[in-house]
Amino acid sequence: MDFLELVKDNSAGVEQSLTPGKEKKKFQPLVYLVALILVVLSLAFWFSLKPSLQAFDFLPEETSFYWQWADPGALKLSEADFPGLNYQIAQEKLVQIQDLLQENSALLEEVIWFKKDTEQDYFLLKIKGALSKEELNFLNQRTTTVKLTALTKQIFLVSSESEQKDKFQALVLEKFLLAKGQSGVNLYLSPEMSQVLIKKSAELSFPWSDQESLFVHLDQNKINFYQATKTEENFSWEQALIPKKGRAILAFDDFQDLEPSSWQAFLTSEIFQSLPVQNLQRDEFLNQQVLLWENEAGQYLVVSPQDLRPSVVLFLESLPLKEESRTLADGTLYQELVLADLEWQKLAWPEQDAWQLANLVLLEQDGLYYLSNSVELLGSLGKNAVSDEIAPCLEGQKELAQWIFLDQSVLESLKLPETFVEFDHFWQFMAYHDHSSQGWQFCW
Repeated sequence: MDFLELVKDNSAGVEQSLTPGKEKKKFQPLVYLVALILVVLSLAFWFSLKPSLQAFDFLPEETSFYWQWADPGALKLSEADFPGLNYQIAQEKLVQIQDLLQENSALLEEVIWFKKDTEQDYFLLKIKGALSKEELNFLNQRTTTVKLTALTKQIFLVSSESEQKDKFQALVLEKFLLAKGQSGVNLYLSPEMSQVLIKKSAELSFPWSDQESLFVHLDQNKINFYQATKTEENFSWEQALIPKKGRAILAFDDFQDLEPSSWQAFLTSEIFQSLPVQNLQRDEFLNQQVLLWENEAGQYLVVSPQDLRPSVVLFLESLPLKEESRTLADGTLYQELVLADLEWQKLAWPEQDAWQLANLVLLEQDGLYYLSNSVELLGSLGKNAVSDEIAPCLEGQKELAQWIFLDQSVLESLKLPETFVEFDHFWQFMAYHDHSSQGWQFCW
């Protein structure tokens, strides 16, 4: 076929397509089919993006308390994993559910024991897969004390009362928006339930308000108590540069707002062996925000947003003295030893403001002052990072107000009360707050 013939064939095709007729109608079903396929694909994509429902989403408005095992791993925890909590009470409730489901209890992914305005116990369960109507009827026939009601194919309500499904809608309540994610164990405690489920020794250890409801999150050797309290953002220790391998850390945002017993017990030679702890309880030192750090080698670090030079005499190994002549009222001359002028020497550190006085070195960086008895420690401070065992405990704490860290060597030298567990690695406490909550977290 030559070029002229090809042009003729194309012209004929154009003429036919411009004329109304059968071919236009022929393609209409194909257009509808393509449109239908696009709609189906769009719906499938939308549903794939939609998050799966959790049992937590079905807590009713009247919920006054809940204890949530949020994942299968949480269901396997034992009493030793719950420091400060009376876990055996919740364990009895969990056993009731496992006995109810029997062989189906292996399918459990999430369990919530909760109460509404009454003392009646309720449970929300999420399982893998789904139960058929026959299986659900069989489980209900085996018990006369409670009833299982299917809210979805995977989520069930267990109660001793006949509940209507429309009372349980999948909607996270505003008062629970603060609750942590779907992992570990989560609690929401009224003041009355706090007294039941928190051990007396733990109640004495935490400074929370006993008039407000309390949230608790426990996961991977970490327990977090927090309350919904609006506070203004303030200074946080999380921005401080902390070297690795410290044996002890003590930090407070304001010593003067604390009861003496809450920090004096940690200013001891058993914890801080190199720091002059006998001088650290003086008012000129305690009237500022301060962080203390020490390692096994005897190196220490003092951090503060206030200039530490006026407090340096508290850390000098020996005071620089000089003689000055004095005259008594009767004209008698005598020599008096007085503190000599402290002369700081500027250090030639690139892009850093640093000074040295006797055995002490001072660094100012990003609005914080770092004082140390080690030039090497302070010189490498910017290259260090918080050690791997401390960092997970700091994760997510926006405003770190108080901080206590004790490693295994310090724990062995102390006789701590058995409030929580046998600490075999380290023990760490943090008090934090942000614009919506305040909390107290322990790691071990």
